[in-house]
Amino acid sequence: MEKEEMQRTAMFSCRTRMKSTIASIRVSILFVVSMYTKFCEETTLHGLKHTVARNFHFIERLLWLILTSLAFTGAVYCALSQLTRYNSEPVVVYLQRDYRRWAFSFPAVTACFLERSDQEKTKGVIRRIWNITEDSDPEKFQYYQEFVDLISDVSFRENLQNFWKYQNDESLKGVDLLQLAIDVHPDVILNVSVSHQLEILWVPVMTEEGLCMTFNSVYSQYQQVGDVTARPGLMTCHYHSEFCFVRIDAMNRGVRVVEIEADGRIKNLRPEQRRCQYPDEWLADSIKFFCVKLTLNESPEKQLHVVNLRDEIQDGEVCDSDGMACIGRNVEILVNLPKNLAKCPCAPQCAELNYYSHTKKIVVR
Repeated sequence: MEKEEMQRTAMFSCRTRMKSTIASIRVSILFVVSMYTKFCEETTLHGLKHTVARNFHFIERLLWLILTSLAFTGAVYCALSQLTRYNSEPVVVYLQRDYRRWAFSFPAVTACFLERSDQEKTKGVIRRIWNITEDSDPEKFQYYQEFVDLISDVSFRENLQNFWKYQNDESLKGVDLLQLAIDVHPDVILNVSVSHQLEILWVPVMTEEGLCMTFNSVYSQYQQVGDVTARPGLMTCHYHSEFCFVRIDAMNRGVRVVEIEADGRIKNLRPEQRRCQYPDEWLADSIKFFCVKLTLNESPEKQLHVVNLRDEIQDGEVCDSDGMACIGRNVEILVNLPKNLAKCPCAPQCAELNYYSHTKKIVVR
């Protein structure tokens, strides 16, 4: 009996609590409705009075409520869109140039020999690595000599397809191809005269055209090979100067300079806001520089997976003869990647300097 009485008491208590909660919710809703009705009756905002007008039909009041809600939502959306646009593009674009003080950086000069293998050095390298001389085994010597010549004259667009015949040669496994190209490179120093009293230091660098030499290049520190280190600082020229030149032997080439540089104050903005990147803003830990060409190369890298391919400025396995043969088989794909992937995001540079040659290409033999 006592047990049944306790159950009835518990059920009564639960019902009482539920009724109390429902009543509290009703009171809160009625309070909100009354406050909304009072506000709409007294406000001057157009449309809100019609949502609580008692002489209107319910459907008409509902339509006015929907219309006013959409109007307020659209106004808030437009305001937030303008605020987002201001935060993302707070830069005003204008062009100006102080020609009296304009001193631009002289273009980097890169020289690549047409014949990049010294015959005597080639003989020494073949004897040291494969223990073969021209007298001991002429056929094998000719085979390795062609391989060394191919390595020294390697070009991204010309002779990579010729590596196929060396891809299964076990005697070429473990050979450092970069060091091989350095060891046979001729020790020819180009005679250079400069308008500035500077000592020209040629820095050997590995490019897409093979082993070359350069000076007055900032990026050479990431491409250089060997023990030669580029000097800091660049050669500059004043816009009105008529004596700013670099003459290499008998070669003479005029250039026209176009420089676009953003105001230094925008560097504090995010790259998304200023819509450009500075050269010292790295694309990745392995690409310690920024330029448009590297951005185009970075996106295809994520979509192309070829074994043993490695750019000299990116992480990966060092290429051997098999890797070079693999590149040779896919060279057309690699060359056409930027065209096929035209949607790669590529921000312009905040400091860009373009040089346009006034003369045709000159080959010095």
